[in-house]
Amino acid sequence: MKKLLRFAACGFALVAAATFTGCSNEDALVDNFDAADGKPLSRSASSQVVIDFEDLMSFEGVDVLAGPTSYGRNYYSDYSGTQITGIMNLDGSFTSMENEGSWPLGSDIAPSYMFGGIAVSDWAMTSNPSSNPNPDKPFNKDWWYSEYNQMSVYNTARTATGNRGGAGANGSNNFGVVYGFDDSYGYAKEASFDIQSMTLKSLKICNTAYTYGVIQNGNTWIGENGVEVTAKSLKDSKGYFNLIIKCFDASGNIVKRIETPLADYRNGKDFCVTTWTTIPVNAANVDKVQFGFWGSDIHDGGPATPCYVAIDDIVLE
Repeated sequence: MKKLLRFAACGFALVAAATFTGCSNEDALVDNFDAADGKPLSRSASSQVVIDFEDLMSFEGVDVLAGPTSYGRNYYSDYSGTQITGIMNLDGSFTSMENEGSWPLGSDIAPSYMFGGIAVSDWAMTSNPSSNPNPDKPFNKDWWYSEYNQMSVYNTARTATGNRGGAGANGSNNFGVVYGFDDSYGYAKEASFDIQSMTLKSLKICNTAYTYGVIQNGNTWIGENGVEVTAKSLKDSKGYFNLIIKCFDASGNIVKRIETPLADYRNGKDFCVTTWTTIPVNAANVDKVQFGFWGSDIHDGGPATPCYVAIDDIVLE
């Protein structure tokens, strides 16, 4: 049921400028990236800014973290508290707004994560808890890889314990959760963030628990037309699932496109992202970065595999 999320928008990340300190040896580069060069990032470039999702603030002035459970109810439009509608850093050079709805087609619906966006999270649930965090929602063996746990990252390198914290890049607490794709019904759209004609050097990615679990096991959900859709286990069906990163300039021209696998089981491969992985980008004069998804399991509305990815440590210059 990944498309029927009833989110109420996203929060704004208040992040100070920081000197990039390089990638740890544990960062395994995906072998299918498009980089302008293969050179490591400078450890002394004082002009670099790292968006690490830590020091957080929303446009609405409320706590930006997804909660009160890993379902992320405060990102739903029917949340009883203040809706969060976007994230930004201290000087506004990095911003991300939730997409506006257009379902039924032509309607005017306020921005909400259910239509695509970037949430801020510290959830790290990769198995079922002892009791149902959402008593009004289904709770069974596959709960941890359902939309009810959509704000959790699947990071096997995490050493912290508990349901929250320590699952971000380099053991940090917070990260972004990207959701969205351009479906054939016009319901959801691709998530994006805006920067001010800067160079996007790199970012880190990791699968979410929801996406990872479905890649391994498959699941079912209800599409916009009310028909139940079955998502295949990509591991069993020898399929693949890719993240697409598109960089645009101020005129809306695409200046770089990178397609990198989140999972690939074709031709004897056994690959799935389960730790924070650095993706070199090295694209200059970027105003907007947009995220898309594609894979082997496609239905009439788009990918059946959940279109989510966790992101962290976005390096700008």
